[in-house]
Parts: sequence; structure tokens; C-alpha cells
Amino acid sequence: MKAAEIYTHTHTHTHTHGCLCKIILSIIAIAITVPTYAKDSNNHIEPSPTNDCVESTLGTATGPANLEADWTANTINLEWYNEDTKLTVPTTSNTCTYDGGITLPSTNPTKTGYTFRGWQVRAAQCLPSDFNYNNVTWTSPYGYATLDGRAGSKETDFGLTVGSGEWAVDYGNAGVIKGMARCSAKSGNNNDYTWTNASSEWSASESELTSASGETKYCWCQITGYDANKDKEYCQVASPSWVFGADGGSASNCAYNCADACADYVRNVSGFRAALFGQVM
Repeated sequence: MKAAEIYTHTHTHTHTHGCLCKIILSIIAIAITVPTYAKDSNNHIEPSPTNDCVESTLGTATGPANLEADWTANTINLEWYNEDTKLTVPTTSNTCTYDGGITLPSTNPTKTGYTFRGWQVRAAQCLPSDFNYNNVTWTSPYGYATLDGRAGSKETDFGLTVGSGEWAVDYGNAGVIKGMARCSAKSGNNNDYTWTNASSEWSASESELTSASGETKYCWCQITGYDANKDKEYCQVASPSWVFGADGGSASNCAYNCADACADYVRNVSGFRAALFGQVM
């Protein structure tokens, strides 16, 4: 931690995580090897323990035999959401066939003050409340990018953008979590770094942080993604809350220290982790 850092740290905690994907598209390639396949009643060559390279299978006893892959389109399961609320839709809208059409739900969702414009596919998303971070320790590798472009730590190792305020923590076999830091004029209540008070006192929306006026010295943190395979491919967290970290002392100190503090809190403060991942202490 840097000398200007004013943040404190307490105990650790454990929980579990998984990644929920909304729409999964998969195409299975079928490799055909003549000696290990035989025809079925529909003249298809199928896996069989008794197949032979014979005329009854290939249609010829000499010369080349032409084989063609027989493809069947995959069935894709669909889930429909109005923001983070899963919708109940007719059975015909629950699946589609690859390269075919999609039957849209018969009733469109509504939202006060908005006009429905249609559906869009969103990125595969995680459920942070399921995240497994059993390997939380002070020595867990982490990286961060400052908000003001000054030198951070291990930006390249974790795929972080310089000057973005991004941070990431490696939890060993549990994977890597990634998040954002920001400095706002809006303060919050971390209840002496325990985050055991009501969530309304330590969480805030993007609009609340943006509309607050004054010196942007208050550090806020948000989880944004999870990389189960450590390949820098992060699944997106659905509508995470901003969680109050601490008073950075000044706008300059906050811009320099906030992302570092977010990563440290995630590694070391169980109350903060529970707040960030939407869990109940």
C-alpha cells in the first residue's frame, strides 16, 4: 500500500461462485473415419463396434468412396430478461434451432417512462453471490490501474487498461475477479470497515455517484467480471452495485489510491467482499 493510503483492513471470509451463461451457442463437428463407422437403416454412417470397410458400408469394393458429413442443427436454450428479472415466456420461445428463426415472446416487457424497442443479446453473465473465493489471503496476487494514469501494478498480467481504475485479484483455483474503482463527491457509510449496516448506506447507483457535487475524494468499488480459466476472458457481472470504500482524503489521493484499495479490500475484508458480491453476512 502507498504511503498516502489511509485505508485499513480486517479479516477474511469465504464463499462460492459460478458463471451463468444466458445463451450458449455450440456447433459440434463430426469427424468421419471410414473403418470405425457403419451404415444405419437411413444410409447414414454411424458409430458401431462391428463396422467394417466393406461394400455394404461404402457402396463399392474398389476405387474411391465419397463420404459426406450429415449435420443436424443444435437446439439452443434461450432465457429472456427484463434487466435482471427473468421472464416467463411461452414454451416455443424457450429454444431455437441453430441457423433457424427465433419465436419472440408474445408479450413485451414494460418499464415506466420507456418505450420497448426490441430484444438484444447480452454477454454471458456471472452471479457474484456464487463466487468461490476460499483462497483469500493477504498474499493473493492482484493488479490495478490508477484513475489518473500514474503507474499502477500488473496491468498487463491481468489485462487491465492503464488509467481506467480497473483492478483484479487472483484467487488461485477459484479464478480471477475483476472490478472498477471510481472517485465521487458522494460519501457513504462503511460502518468502520465492516459493511454490516444496511446496504442502502454503503451502496449507490451510477447516477447517484455522477450527480453528487463537491470534491471527488470518496472511493467506491464495483465488481465487473469473473475469469474462471485465467485466460483474460471475463464474463460480465449483471448489474453490480457500487460499494463505498473510504474517504480518500483528497481528489488526487483518491484517483491514485482507490483502485489499489478496492483490490486490497476484496483480498482482506470479509464485510466488504460480502457487500461487493451481494451476499449476506
